[in-house]
Amino acid sequence: MSLETVPASTACPSYPPALYAAVHTGNPGDAAYYQRAAAGARSVLELGCGYGRILEALTELPALEVHGLDRDPGLLELAAQRAPKALLARGDMRRFELDRRFDRVFIPYNGVYCLASEADFLEMLGCVRAHLEPGGLLVFDAYAADAFHEEAEDDDGWDEPTLVKTVRALGDTWDVYERSRWDRDAQRIDARYTHVAQKDAREVEAAIPQRYLRTTELTELLQRGGFDLVALQGGFDQVAYDESAPLFIAIATPIGAEE
Repeated sequence: MSLETVPASTACPSYPPALYAAVHTGNPGDAAYYQRAAAGARSVLELGCGYGRILEALTELPALEVHGLDRDPGLLELAAQRAPKALLARGDMRRFELDRRFDRVFIPYNGVYCLASEADFLEMLGCVRAHLEPGGLLVFDAYAADAFHEEAEDDDGWDEPTLVKTVRALGDTWDVYERSRWDRDAQRIDARYTHVAQKDAREVEAAIPQRYLRTTELTELLQRGGFDLVALQGGFDQVAYDESAPLFIAIATPIGAEE
């Protein structure tokens, strides 16, 4: 493992690493999907690699060089333990320089929603394009917000906390409550998590602000960032995206890249 210090992102605020890892465990089938997406590649870079959940699956593939980048040093420490074969760097997915190119760049599990603005998303695309081999692929998944954005009623404040999970971490059992606030015009959802320890009722607060994307925006945004949308899938079984899909997976390649 090697850690390279580059400017850290302020897109997603700090979250206690052990609690984040216990609460945010991904979507069923995503690790196997990214293993399949790496087929034929010699090298892959995961942006927003967190505590190494996807990296671990990728390092199981023979002859694949696996790199991960994240801004949170605590999560990178967990990733180093979970995926010791991966090469790790600390940095911002909008502006990093690893002095090499990759066959695949992956951004799993809503990672693109940590980009706080359209400008941030386009900046990330430019940086990814500079790090992809000719004919390489960018693959990212996120929850689908199209129907929600069009049909939900405007939010005028924080909703009531809801118990979403009970987890083990830091030697205790925690009840995890979530509440959120929505800004339709900004396409922003602020999620707050309150972790309540069952032993002594102490609380740990954490927040994840998100700016979601609508799939109707993707083709134009990707093209503005120098990419063609190759496929838009609606699940980790690789079905085509439609309005009933709970998430989308975008696969894109640099415009004009030569094989």
